[in-house]
Amino acid sequence: MNHSLLAIESLWLAAGLGFGSFLIVILVEAIILTFFKLNRFGRNLRDSLMANIGSALLCLLLFLILNKIEIEGDTDLIMFAIFFLVSSFLEAWIIKLLNRPSRWSKILAASLVMNLVTYSLSYFALTSAGILV
Repeated sequence: MNHSLLAIESLWLAAGLGFGSFLIVILVEAIILTFFKLNRFGRNLRDSLMANIGSALLCLLLFLILNKIEIEGDTDLIMFAIFFLVSSFLEAWIIKLLNRPSRWSKILAASLVMNLVTYSLSYFALTSAGILV
């Protein structure tokens, strides 16, 4: 029996899964920021929330733009790489704005690691669910 997330019949269930996934991403990224000793966990949770809201909005806009144009050799992995780079740099910039005294290199490294972890887990979940091939 092959189950797919695209076969969800309830809009509320789909919205709940999306919101739950967003909260898990925020929590994982806040833990990674804490491992980088950027701030204490509560402030890292706030920074992760703000960065992910901005990143989600920008990636939604980017998805709408890239959906309209044709890219030669367009694959899901290339699109994931584009979204990864855009969200990593935007999240690093937002976190830098929220933490002025911190070094840019430390924030950029933390942003790249936290996005690498969350994008890898997302890609694995989406390919194992049969959404991405």
